[in-house]
Amino acid sequence: MANPQELSEFQRAIKRYDKAVQNNLGLKIGVAAGLLSDAQAGGVYPIIIKSGVVQQALSFREQDYKKIFKWLGEYDIGIKTGRIDDSKIGFQLLCYKIFRAGA
Repeated sequence: MANPQELSEFQRAIKRYDKAVQNNLGLKIGVAAGLLSDAQAGGVYPIIIKSGVVQQALSFREQDYKKIFKWLGEYDIGIKTGRIDDSKIGFQLLCYKIFRAGA
């Protein structure tokens, strides 16, 4: 997390309904995460704020992210080498593991 103070301020702005701070920091977060471009300031509400992506991301710990990235790498290599079934069910199981990573 490059700028944890900005994430904390974003969360406070959400609770205070401070639209100016939400939009400014939401755009910075969205650009850094690759979800938005600098020109998509109007997309902050539906993509960053409404989706709750920041709150969800903050619910994971660093060790959870390490596990998740390991699973994603294993899944990617497994799909490409044929060791992992590329069915919808296989992908759903990966998503479930990621969802439960912090539990």
